[in-house]
Amino acid sequence: MNSEIMDIIIKAVISIAVAVITGFIIPWLANIAAKHKDSLVTQLIVRFVRASEQTFGAGKGDQKLEYVLNRLKEAGISISPAVRAAIEEAVYSLTQATTDNISKI
Repeated sequence: MNSEIMDIIIKAVISIAVAVITGFIIPWLANIAAKHKDSLVTQLIVRFVRASEQTFGAGKGDQKLEYVLNRLKEAGISISPAVRAAIEEAVYSLTQATTDNISKI
């Protein structure tokens, strides 16, 4: 009789643990992984935008965009509207930083 009760308690504890893991821990870990990936993609975009500016110089926006898109594709990143927006944001930030530095001279 005690053995049967212990079996029921152990099965209940295991069922609760599985429910907690699948309901909370796995989504939490997935969220952390997604944030890390977004951060990595953003860092790559900024790096590639800066490299394109250094490589091609002023103007030549189409060539610089193509360069950034190709580098991202080579890194295994699919080009979504969010990625395009992040590229534009990186270009804007770089332009603003350059303008701010020039105005301080």
